[in-house]
Amino acid sequence: MLGDLAGRPGGARARLGRQDVGATNTAITHTFRARRVRTPGPPPAEFELVWPIVVALVPGFPGTPVDCGFPED
Repeated sequence: MLGDLAGRPGGARARLGRQDVGATNTAITHTFRARRVRTPGPPPAEFELVWPIVVALVPGFPGTPVDCGFPED
C-alpha cells in the first residue's frame, strides 16, 4: 500500500499496460496472467512466459513499477 509521509493511504492507481486495475490502497481483484511468447530461432518452436508489468501512478509523479512477486527468469 502506498501512502504519504504521515502514513495515510495515497491516491495512487495500479495499471497493467493502459488498463487501470485498481487503487493501490485497496485490494486489487484483477487476475494477472503470463503470456506465452515465441522466442526467435529455428524449429522446433520454443516459448517463454512473459509476466505483466504493473505500474503505480500517482498524479504529478512518474510511474513506479510494482513488485507483484511474479517468478523471475
